[in-house]
Amino acid sequence: MSTNDAVAYFQKGEAHYQNGNYRAAIDNFTKYIDFVADSVIGNSQEEALKSIVWCCRGAAYCEIGEYDNAIDDFSKAINLAGKRDMDNKDILVKAYLDRAHIYRKNRNIDNAIRDIRSVLGLDPDNAAAKEFLAIAQNMQVAKNQFLDSASKLNVNQPRQQSAPQSLDTAQNVVEQVIDTRQNARQALTIAEYFKRASTYCNRGDYDNAIDEYTAVIKFDPNNVDAYVGRGSAYVGRGNDGDYDRCISDCNMAMRLDPNNAKAYFFRGSAYSKIDANDQAIADYNYGIRLDPNNASVYFSRSCVYTKQGKYDLAIKDCDQAIRLDPNNVIAYIGRGVLYCDKKNRPDLAINDFNVVLRINPSNALAKLWLEKALQKL
Repeated sequence: MSTNDAVAYFQKGEAHYQNGNYRAAIDNFTKYIDFVADSVIGNSQEEALKSIVWCCRGAAYCEIGEYDNAIDDFSKAINLAGKRDMDNKDILVKAYLDRAHIYRKNRNIDNAIRDIRSVLGLDPDNAAAKEFLAIAQNMQVAKNQFLDSASKLNVNQPRQQSAPQSLDTAQNVVEQVIDTRQNARQALTIAEYFKRASTYCNRGDYDNAIDEYTAVIKFDPNNVDAYVGRGSAYVGRGNDGDYDRCISDCNMAMRLDPNNAKAYFFRGSAYSKIDANDQAIADYNYGIRLDPNNASVYFSRSCVYTKQGKYDLAIKDCDQAIRLDPNNVIAYIGRGVLYCDKKNRPDLAINDFNVVLRINPSNALAKLWLEKALQKL
């Protein structure tokens, strides 16, 4: 295996990680790590890359809940990157932060605080580390207060329960309080990510929308709405590979929630874009059974029927979309085009285009097709 092959494993691992295929990501990162072994020692660039790969594999282990393996990888990254002093500051900051979060998950607050202080030693202005440290220190104080109270309770009332039992009870109470506060903070953060993602999608800025949904998934790997939202953004962006990425995200959403109608809708859209029309129709059909009142999906299915030459079914779907949403401009235009271009009914097409122009007098597409329909009379 050449050095280029090893780097290719790293790149494949990153791609798998971004697509949520964490086991595949771990396998590729491991192949890179096994290949370079100890041969990189003394080469600053290779040491830095190996430290990054350990961080990446640690992050993938986190996603599947293998926290001991993650801690081991972050520790290796820290040990190797730390040998070169401040040259690898960014790597060290990431590794310490990620390891601190795992310690927090494992309720090892002392180690978490120690790692965060290491971050601040490298980057004194790191806002995330400052916020984390404040929360962790408050947790530590609260925990000590609960444990102290429980200990005193046992001294004064020894018959009620043994000291270890009271200490365990106090520990559990503290952990529940900590988890509740942390979950509330996380919920607020996730809500803000969703809000920004929605704004970006409305602007057509799908790159940033995808970044926001990805951030939610890192917070909460089981967030169905984030996978569905990112899948929709991939369809909107439509770059090479994006439709496959949408299908992958929708598949994950379906595994988490088999009755999520939107996952079927967006996977159907992705299948339609790659001309897998039968699969698209199957997804639209199942999605409509789950949510029969989504007008846009009927129109989407009508577009696939049109590609298949099933014009009567396409018109029927436009009819339903209009019944559900009487101001659905795109459904009127779609039906009007079918009447004009495929069914030789320019009179019905004219009616549809006139409705569109009453709703939106400046609609250029309706004006264009209205002229064509009038010429066919």
